[in-house]
Amino acid sequence: MPAWSPASSSLVSRTSAAPTRRATCSWPTTWSTWRRDYAAHFGLMDVIRFDTRIEKIKRVGETGKYQVQVTPPDARHGHAEEWDAVAVCSGGDGLHNVPSVPTFPGQGAFTGSMFHSAEYKDPAVFADKDILVVGSGETGFDVAYAAATNGARSVTLSTRHGFVSVPAMFSSALPPLDGDCIIMNWATHNWESNFAARIGLHWWITTKFNRVGFWLMTGTTYGFNQWTGRRFNMTWDEGRKHIVNKSTKCMPLISRKLKMARPWWQRLPWWSMWDAPAVEAGKDLDVDVVEGPIVGMSDRTGR
Repeated sequence: MPAWSPASSSLVSRTSAAPTRRATCSWPTTWSTWRRDYAAHFGLMDVIRFDTRIEKIKRVGETGKYQVQVTPPDARHGHAEEWDAVAVCSGGDGLHNVPSVPTFPGQGAFTGSMFHSAEYKDPAVFADKDILVVGSGETGFDVAYAAATNGARSVTLSTRHGFVSVPAMFSSALPPLDGDCIIMNWATHNWESNFAARIGLHWWITTKFNRVGFWLMTGTTYGFNQWTGRRFNMTWDEGRKHIVNKSTKCMPLISRKLKMARPWWQRLPWWSMWDAPAVEAGKDLDVDVVEGPIVGMSDRTGR
């Protein structure tokens, strides 16, 4: 499967006790490599038991301790252990590890291939095919980018309610311009109070600065360099009504042809500086965006 790193910048996602404290926004390695390095640095690998099943947890009498039934790997029978505290950190009840696969009218007649992103392993699967990516979240953007840069004939991204594209960092060549840190510190936490949080005052003010900044830098207020796919609740009064999409490397493939369709006097010169080719010239496709729900499928198409 392609290497994966968090969409958020490293300055926001990693802990203050990280073994490497370089002042950079981009991740030096993949997320899995960074976590292994972190565990090795603090000696955590010696206390982690992999492939071990927890069969049962119960509280023990008046002691307040917990009896945990544990089955080690390759063991036929488990054994009981006693612990002072137990933290259950298995994810969001299947939210992130059980694919949600919708069905559409006419899907049985569809003769093309169809799979969930959880099954995606190799971008070579997109070669010489017309690709429809359903969903405009960060995974959808990553898959659309992979298809557009790995030989697909065409790539279309379907969004039901729109999205808001905001980069974790504005440029890998400009480490101090960390979008995450600017938004989280200046626009949220730096001047937040209980009163401001309760009525959304900070977002009521900073949303206006953010959207004007988007327009000055990229020519659109929908999101950063986002010329289509407006989120239905991306309003001027406050910006806390939506979750931002920080997987932004697909945005140039979506926006650049929309910019070029505008008359030259409606395009400021620096608006195109964010649209550098994603890969070697001639090997990346434009990505089309269609808005609205998928209402059905036919022989080889969705509508």
